[in-house]
Amino acid sequence: MDLLSLGIEVFKTLLLLLITGFLIWTGRGENGRKSGRKQIQIAFFLLTFAALLALTDEFDGLEQDLLNGGTATQLFIIKSLYSVGYLVLLLGLLKWIPPQNHVSEQLLPEANERTAALQKTQQFIRAVVQQSHDLVVACDIDGRIILSNDRNVAPLIGAKIGLTLQEWHALSPQYDGYQVSLLTLQQLPLYRALQGEVVTQQEVVLKNQGQNSLILLTRGCPIYDNTGKQQGAMISAYDITAQKQLEEQLTHQAQHDSLTGLANRFLFNDRLNQTALRIQRYDVQAAVIMLDLDKFKEVNDSLGHAAGDQLLEQVSQRMKAALRDSDTIARLGGDEFAIILELSEGTAKDDTQMVAGRLLEHISQPFLLNDQVVQIGASIGIACSLDSGGNADTLLRNADAALYQAKAEGRNRFYCYNTKRNQQAVPYVQSETVISHPLYLKEV
Repeated sequence: MDLLSLGIEVFKTLLLLLITGFLIWTGRGENGRKSGRKQIQIAFFLLTFAALLALTDEFDGLEQDLLNGGTATQLFIIKSLYSVGYLVLLLGLLKWIPPQNHVSEQLLPEANERTAALQKTQQFIRAVVQQSHDLVVACDIDGRIILSNDRNVAPLIGAKIGLTLQEWHALSPQYDGYQVSLLTLQQLPLYRALQGEVVTQQEVVLKNQGQNSLILLTRGCPIYDNTGKQQGAMISAYDITAQKQLEEQLTHQAQHDSLTGLANRFLFNDRLNQTALRIQRYDVQAAVIMLDLDKFKEVNDSLGHAAGDQLLEQVSQRMKAALRDSDTIARLGGDEFAIILELSEGTAKDDTQMVAGRLLEHISQPFLLNDQVVQIGASIGIACSLDSGGNADTLLRNADAALYQAKAEGRNRFYCYNTKRNQQAVPYVQSETVISHPLYLKEV
């Protein structure tokens, strides 16, 4: 007996028995495709029986005990069983396995349902982005814009879907910060995010012709898929124009006089310290002028505080007209004013005296207050860095001493402080008298 042939037949028989038993077990309670399943079971029964007959052929004389007939008859029966079994198996499989179009018909509703759900989700996401009051712009890895909400600020920057970053940069009026320097392509927040940078915040100023500026606080980041591969980038931005305007307003109020709009004492001291640093580092010349209005109290007492406030406003306007835009004019309080002048080298003293004379000339002109003509004067004290040095406190102290001396000598005049002749505790000042005009009131 060939052991290999015997082993093959035994393995074949056991395998067919196992499959047949499995088909019988799985067929319990099966309602669909019963006809095909039964045919497959019958086929495996036939094939199993044929295998058993073939197995008995491997033992000498055993077939004579099981079947009456010769070997040729047994072989014919085995081959017939195998042929019929395979044919029945084929027919059963054709019935049991559904055709392709049947599978498609079963899968199509599920596919349509999933497609509709996906489209609904996409529409919802687009609606969320579109309804957002913040700017949202996204691009793919090639730098082409694939998402943009055209609500609020988006039309101003021209971030249309389909544009490349280069095309967007050519059309977009984006400016960086208050310096209003035009952004380069590499400075665009979306471009930076596309290069893998996380933009935590970048202030961008938008200036359109005929429209007010918009200030956007922009953030950006790269976009990655589940595998960590970058797919593109996005930015979001919201309008902080009102916030910036409020900050500027609060800063202006903290640094300027509420009545005249001039710098207040805080801003004046800051500007004076900066001027002192420039004097020390770059050897520039500067001067501090202290100015008090003469007979301001009489105006308040005779016409009231409202008229006094009106006078202060008009005086501040005349002082602005008499000075340069680069000069700092401050109201330190009441009717006390201070001025910082940066002077030309070699003509500092002449420049300050010319400015002081111009101030007195402007202030001595009549004022109209509540239908009353009022004429006043001013007392001015001057301290030049050439005489007082570059220390801020010294300049201010010397200018105040010169102002005190101007008041003591009869008002409506200016004095220049001179340290070369200041050898006593009380500073010596040089005087320059201007014609005095007494206060008078006249109705109009």
